[in-house]
Amino acid sequence: MPIRYVLVALMAVFGLVHPAAAQTSGAPGSIRGSVTDPSGAVLVRAGVDLLSEAGTSRSTVSDGDGHYAFDGVPPGRYRVIASYPGLAPLIKEGVDVAGAQVDLPLALEVGRTESVVMVTASTRPQEVRDVQASAQVVTSEDLRAYAGNSVTEGLKLAAGVD
Repeated sequence: MPIRYVLVALMAVFGLVHPAAAQTSGAPGSIRGSVTDPSGAVLVRAGVDLLSEAGTSRSTVSDGDGHYAFDGVPPGRYRVIASYPGLAPLIKEGVDVAGAQVDLPLALEVGRTESVVMVTASTRPQEVRDVQASAQVVTSEDLRAYAGNSVTEGLKLAAGVD
């Protein structure tokens, strides 16, 4: 037995083999599945990312049937992240690939919507009388006088309302 194999065996016994080197040994596998929304409908062109513990990554999108696939995946532990606009990203940690196909359905949930409000400042304060706008107050008496019981018809009499 050549000395090289003896050294590798001793390193493995004492934990001196780098995890990335251990990850590449063995037959590759695959991760496959479908991406769905909260109602169970498939999501077309959902983003799916595959990240290894060694730091490598791959990306794909789901096809017209909502399916995605990563083939030729070296054995190891992975993080799978699925995303789609308007839905919360889904993160699956610790997905083990050991030379076989891993079936991994990804069901996304409704995400929290966020609004961004941009506020700008001017060099001088702007007073209300400087603002170019108009307002008309319509009271309930005005509505009754103009349109009887129809609020919609009464509002149409106000300036600028169609």
